[in-house]
Amino acid sequence: MFLDGFLYGSALAFVGLIVGGRVLRQRRPRQARLFSWLNILLCATFAAGLIWALPFCFAPGVHFWEALFTSIIGVLQMFSLDGDFGALRELVWCSSPALTVAYQSFGAFLYTLGPVLTVGFVLSLFQNISTWFRLKWNYFRKIYIFSALNEQSLALAKSCRDHEQSRGKKCLIVFANVQEDPPLQDEAAALRPLVTRLQPTTHPGPSPSPASARLC
Repeated sequence: MFLDGFLYGSALAFVGLIVGGRVLRQRRPRQARLFSWLNILLCATFAAGLIWALPFCFAPGVHFWEALFTSIIGVLQMFSLDGDFGALRELVWCSSPALTVAYQSFGAFLYTLGPVLTVGFVLSLFQNISTWFRLKWNYFRKIYIFSALNEQSLALAKSCRDHEQSRGKKCLIVFANVQEDPPLQDEAAALRPLVTRLQPTTHPGPSPSPASARLC
């Protein structure tokens, strides 16, 4: 059985999900955390790997759903560095040598990208844990929460910090729903803020206003 269609389907799923995720990321900036590049690449790699490995799971007497779940297990093993790409590579057979090489190369790319994304996901979890500990560590400080990071909220955050310092106290600055803006992020770094892409619980309103909060 030639595998040309699975190669095209796998590549199309990979590119299509990346393009679709980018479009959703631009149209829904407030959900930037959900449509982060890490999540987009994880979904695209999972779908592409599923289609790529699916034909190797078929055998006489094997139903479609059984082959599908077997393929899912194979993709999960791919993300955990437990996938046997070498054995699958020998089974690739396309209608032309060029497509055979393309199928093998694309599979090698997916089996390399999968573990890299797993490492990135684990590091992001550690970052979230670090954020949680930092919030708990500053339990007794006044916390100023801003609904976004922009020039107005940054100026107001500096004013809040200076006000607390004039009283001999320290505070924690939190910017929620932060978008990619290197110049502003570099300027805000002087405040040593806690930056998060999570949505604040209060409605942001027309202008940035701080809300001091105590964590329970």
